Amino acid sequence: MIIPADIHTHCQPEVPGEAIVNCFPETFVPQLEGWYSVGIHPWYITSSTVSLAEKKRCLEELLYHPQVLAMGEAGLDKLADASLPLQREVFEYHRGLFMDFAEKQCWQKNISDMVFTFLSEKGIRKKHCESYHLTGCFWKRMRA
Repeated sequence: MIIPADIHTHCQPEVPGEAIVNCFPETFVPQLEGWYSVGIHPWYITSSTVSLAEKKRCLEELLYHPQVLAMGEAGLDKLADASLPLQREVFEYHRGLFMDFAEKQCWQKNISDMVFTFLSEKGIRKKHCESYHLTGCFWKRMRA
């Protein structure tokens, strides 16, 4: 397994697996050996022809996809077209999905340990990983 050096990008890396690529649930098409995060970004809650219900359905299915390592982007953005109450609802939905997933103990500890080791070697403390987790990228397999 290649440990991703870039944990958040929107561009496919030259070598699959070198980055975690953020994708929208309704348009997810993984490359062989690539790693992904999926989520409903606040800018795109209302800006596509795909309903929010369909986006949520796709996201729920993708949580169990073997190439999806994280859930995100999620959050609140005053510049988004969606109202703040709707953004809060979608953010809470992400948080609820993450908590449900965590409670089911569907973790792959070996991946979690490898990622934390890699981040530690780069001088990134676990606290920073948790801060990132809380601000936008819900790691479904990063649990100490």
